[in-house]
Amino acid sequence: MPTIMDIRAREVFDSRADITLEVEVVLDSGKRGRSIIPTGCSKGKHEAIEVRDNDPRRFSGQGVLRAIDIVHTVIKPRLRGMSPYAQDEIDRMLIALDGTANKSRLGANAILGVSLAVANAAAVHSNQSLCDYVSRGQAKSMPQPIFSMLSGGMHGDGNCDFQDYQVIALNAAHLEAALQVGKNVHMALKALLMARGIGTGVSGTGGFLPPLSSNEQGLALLLEAIGKAGYEPGVDVGLSMDIAAEMFFKDGRYHLAAEGRTLTTTAFIDYLASLCERYPIVLMEDPLGEDDFEGWIALTRRLGGQIELVGDDLFTTNLARFEQGIALKMANSILVKPNQVGTLSETMSLVASAKAAGYGVVFSRRSDETEDTSIADLAVALNATKVKFGSLARTEAMGKYNQLLRLQDAIADAQAV
Repeated sequence: MPTIMDIRAREVFDSRADITLEVEVVLDSGKRGRSIIPTGCSKGKHEAIEVRDNDPRRFSGQGVLRAIDIVHTVIKPRLRGMSPYAQDEIDRMLIALDGTANKSRLGANAILGVSLAVANAAAVHSNQSLCDYVSRGQAKSMPQPIFSMLSGGMHGDGNCDFQDYQVIALNAAHLEAALQVGKNVHMALKALLMARGIGTGVSGTGGFLPPLSSNEQGLALLLEAIGKAGYEPGVDVGLSMDIAAEMFFKDGRYHLAAEGRTLTTTAFIDYLASLCERYPIVLMEDPLGEDDFEGWIALTRRLGGQIELVGDDLFTTNLARFEQGIALKMANSILVKPNQVGTLSETMSLVASAKAAGYGVVFSRRSDETEDTSIADLAVALNATKVKFGSLARTEAMGKYNQLLRLQDAIADAQAV
């Protein structure tokens, strides 16, 4: 039986060349597992707290030397000698060591870094992928990708209020076909922008950043690109949006700066419903503010039978928040970001609860991502319905799509035996 011999943490760079935390767990067998923890530029106030140095002299205060010290001096002494297979016990110990509701003492980055590195080390020692190790012999399925195309909000340059405009391949027979659809629409959109003399630089999540005259214009552009790529909107390709409404929800109203107007919750719901009537929208993420519960209940009642309503800031991968959402019948799908909750075990418990409640499960990257592909393994192992890894433009996203392709081959090989 292997045991944990050492745990090492270090500062590394994420996709925006900002500092983040990497944790490495070394076993007495010499096998090791690593994890790199992403972060988000837009964070829900209910998600777990990461530990940063807040020293303006180093990396604009974003260094993680405090988190490294926590891993080395607080966590490592307690885990040394334990079996890496004791994931649940280790995660419970990490939660108890922290002792706060939001992981603010040890930091969600330190806690998740150790939790995922332990799982990766156990998988490596077992000569398994993380996907096979986490699935524990249960059947696995390939999730449907959501491809980012246009960026706005906190991901954009003030071009619009909504954070992300996306496409979803509706009838792709397999992952390669879905990726081909996403790539073709992305190329068609780029060609449209270039033909109009619009720059084709991309955001941190890989979406283009064109100037938009309104929030609706982003949807119109995607319709045009889908047609130019040879697909039928609403049949071959559906539209999806991360509205990130919390970013412009203030004083009980929705302030659309790009359009110079302010709407009540009722009026904003009417506006969203009108978009769904005029465009083939199949999914909306965070269409309302995270604490606008009455609005969420009304919106779910109105649109929940037609489209997927995904709670991100609403739930922040938090089981208590999610159980409240189930009870109040808010949303019908949940976005899963492991760093919002802090341990692998808690992530797995949340996914199990979502599936039991009949909710969709969407595993998502963060805006400040890394080359770590563990989230792809987790999405397949836990049978997520969808994944949101970004556009077909940046290597931190492509690494995750490539991992999905490897896992698809592994599933096919196992089924052929």
